[in-house]
Amino acid sequence: MAGAVLPETPLDKASLIAESLREIVQSQPFLVDETAIHLTVSIGISTLAVNMQAEDLYRLADEALYRAKNAGRNRIAC
Repeated sequence: MAGAVLPETPLDKASLIAESLREIVQSQPFLVDETAIHLTVSIGISTLAVNMQAEDLYRLADEALYRAKNAGRNRIAC
């Protein structure tokens, strides 16, 4: 599992970036020993609110990730 921090990026813009990434991963097969493997990605997004600690931000993003996975995977959730 990997993460990205997008400073000064509003939620709507972060959602567009995440959706672009999701589409790229889905559309590009990865070759392993000459075998095409199709991958998907689920992404959880959170925004940093006033008085929020970094741990809170990561926890909320992680919770959103699991909502995306539970909703059928290959999705974005905020």
